[in-house]
Amino acid sequence: MEALRPDYLTYLREIRAVMRGVDAELQSAKARDDLANAERMLCVMQAEIAYLADNQAQMEARLDQSIAMITPLLDRPVLAELRDGLAAVDGKAWTNPGARLGELRRLFQSAMKPLGALADAGVAEADTVFANLLRHETELFRGVVEHRRAFEVAPDAPVASGSAPAASPAPARQAVTAAAMQAYLRETFPEEAGVEVVEMHNVPGGRSKETTMFTLAGTHSLPAKIVTRADIPGGLVPSKATDEFEIIKIADRYGVPVPKPIHSESDASKLGQTFILVSAVEGRTEGEYFADFKNRVTHPRAVGQQLAGILAKIHSIPLSELSTTHLDPGADLLGLVTDTIETTYEQARSFDFPARVHIESAYRWLKKNMHLAVDTPCMIHCDIGLHNMLIKDGRITAVLDWELATIASPAREIAKIFHLIDALMPRQDFLDAYRAAGGPANALDPDRMNFYAVMNYMVTNQRSRFANELFMTGKVPGIVLGHAGYENVYRVTTLLSNMLQPVYPEAYGPAGAAPAAQKESV
Repeated sequence: MEALRPDYLTYLREIRAVMRGVDAELQSAKARDDLANAERMLCVMQAEIAYLADNQAQMEARLDQSIAMITPLLDRPVLAELRDGLAAVDGKAWTNPGARLGELRRLFQSAMKPLGALADAGVAEADTVFANLLRHETELFRGVVEHRRAFEVAPDAPVASGSAPAASPAPARQAVTAAAMQAYLRETFPEEAGVEVVEMHNVPGGRSKETTMFTLAGTHSLPAKIVTRADIPGGLVPSKATDEFEIIKIADRYGVPVPKPIHSESDASKLGQTFILVSAVEGRTEGEYFADFKNRVTHPRAVGQQLAGILAKIHSIPLSELSTTHLDPGADLLGLVTDTIETTYEQARSFDFPARVHIESAYRWLKKNMHLAVDTPCMIHCDIGLHNMLIKDGRITAVLDWELATIASPAREIAKIFHLIDALMPRQDFLDAYRAAGGPANALDPDRMNFYAVMNYMVTNQRSRFANELFMTGKVPGIVLGHAGYENVYRVTTLLSNMLQPVYPEAYGPAGAAPAAQKESV
């Protein structure tokens, strides 16, 4: 972003100060979550401005370097758009140097596909330019992540996910009222004709499903607290909450700690949305997807040991058990991986911002190494993290949110949480615990784990970019999606960059290398 006036930072600082000042007066967990999202976005805005102020000349020099490298190739038809765009940049008198920098980044973004094609065809200049652009974007994203530390404030006080905060209205997009849920429960469960909904509140944190907790009175078969997971129109992932229901039932049968499944509602006309009902579980989330943020784990090694055992259980569930689910036990693993990579890439190419240089780089490498995807498949959760686990007194009480569960190599699950494993315990100790708990040995092949790490962080990167696209185009408004598409882009791009560094050594010299503290633990 660009500072439009000299006193811009003054206004930004004042906005953040006011937000922190009213924070203590907020009672709703949803409001506090929204405020935290806004705070983090403002923090990154300040970091962007600070980084641009410190590094604009270096950034322009890097892109000018790329222009010099690509100039001998500009007579090729596939680069006509880039050639014309660069000519227009040269012919314009730029009064704002930041605007020129932004236009050059946009032009090279648009040229990613033809540049990659030329590089793959053996055109050395294109390969060098591609590596230089990767290095430029890496320096930018890592630099902003580093600068943001100067603007961070202490995380909010924890909000328990298994207990209700003070009563508050449901969020605007929540269609279900307490009265409507009460009537629904009485109709759906005949033995609960006298049940009452005495309290309801939104559980913050969900980015693709709406989670609401209801406290009941006068129950017979239902627990005193139940939770709904409802679909959000236009969410980030195509799966339905109702798809999770049978999978949760299976996981429960095999000893995986999950909320007890109660009911699945596929008729949206009943309450205006499709959803599942599960029991509430004691505990709280001890952090977020990024293990360094709001990390409140008091017994990290114990949690790591338990997580290794839980994953071993999930990966050992016979595929034949999945015949009642939306998953296909006989699906071709290579076909699934190929589809994941291609659909992610096609979506990434459908818009240019935020930067997709890292996704282009990941895609090129993955396509050359598809043999590493071949493996004996199993069911995986595919979204394990501190954000999707409830913990109480150092014990994992529930694994939540099974919407992304799929058939895959077990190595994909392990590789997807390298950054979490490293935050909990030494990685090799975790892998040893996983194997000792009965986890399949094929999950631990180093080359296969590296392949899936690149793929996983590419997918996560694109989901964040897509959130940004939905928010900026107005298709899905709200601070939650705005945060997922703005602040998270920097973090997930850095994670992907860490995995690309060993496979693109030409793009990462000393100046582009990540500080040791950032590697796979951002």
